[in-house]
Amino acid sequence: MKNILLVIIILIIQSCTNGSNKSRKDIISSEDMIKILTQRHIVISELNTFQYEGDISENYIDSLLSNCYLSLGYSDNDFDKSWNYYISDDNVELLIIYDKVLQELEIVQQKSKN
Repeated sequence: MKNILLVIIILIIQSCTNGSNKSRKDIISSEDMIKILTQRHIVISELNTFQYEGDISENYIDSLLSNCYLSLGYSDNDFDKSWNYYISDDNVELLIIYDKVLQELEIVQQKSKN
């Protein structure tokens, strides 16, 4: 069920974006995208789970999410180009990446229960 939902979301995103012709060398590798996307989902989960007093600024959230790729040495532009590539030119690879992200998140969830 999770995979079907993921496929639908990616197809919707793909239909809403313009195709791009970025070469494979200009994008973040799938291995690093797995790390980045896993960490971004953990950050989002933490923000949704914990109750913070007061409002959290949009800039602070953007900073937390950006740190997921900045810590690996990538820029905002690198991530944006890579994300656009994966959602428009190589959505099959994005499905594979997200399958691995889901596996990583399940491992993190299991570790947190122990």
